[in-house]
Amino acid sequence: MVGSNELYHGAPILAGLGAEKSGVDLVYLMVPVNQQNLARQFSPNLIVDTFKGKHLRPLDVGHVVDWTKKVDVMAIGNGLGEKPQTLRAVKMILQRVTCKLVVDAAALQAFVQAKETKASEVVVTPHRGEFGRMIGKDLEKASDKDLEKLAREKAKQWHAVIVLKTPQTLICSPEGELHWNTSGHPIMTKG
Repeated sequence: MVGSNELYHGAPILAGLGAEKSGVDLVYLMVPVNQQNLARQFSPNLIVDTFKGKHLRPLDVGHVVDWTKKVDVMAIGNGLGEKPQTLRAVKMILQRVTCKLVVDAAALQAFVQAKETKASEVVVTPHRGEFGRMIGKDLEKASDKDLEKLAREKAKQWHAVIVLKTPQTLICSPEGELHWNTSGHPIMTKG
């Protein structure tokens, strides 16, 4: 999990704890250096590394990309924020990593801007508003059928699985296979 900045320190920790609880064997967090000790306090099972400043910057890209060689899957975005240099760094990382990717939060816009990735598999996890920003459309009043059509189109275009967080979660593969998960809760649809 690559995430956090000077304001959103909890997001990658919660994601890491969720990964641990779901059975992930080794959970690595990459957070700002000033949050390393805080992150370690939440679980002795979290393996914590750092980027240099209070937020991710282009000078951290090489370290993050090297770090991904130890993992099967990298989640990126939780708590990173939207500083221009952070988004530039995320875009550079997305263009260079080869492991599987889960892209969320601030990293979603960088994913669209990156246009391509070397990752073996990609899952993007926007809520309705983020998905709308990714595709340049207001989706607030879009019907389920409209969302299905757009998800199929973008999943194919991006070569990514889309997990669209609405009151019921829409999951769409790059091949156009589509499922609705109705077991969620509406409160989980936005940050």
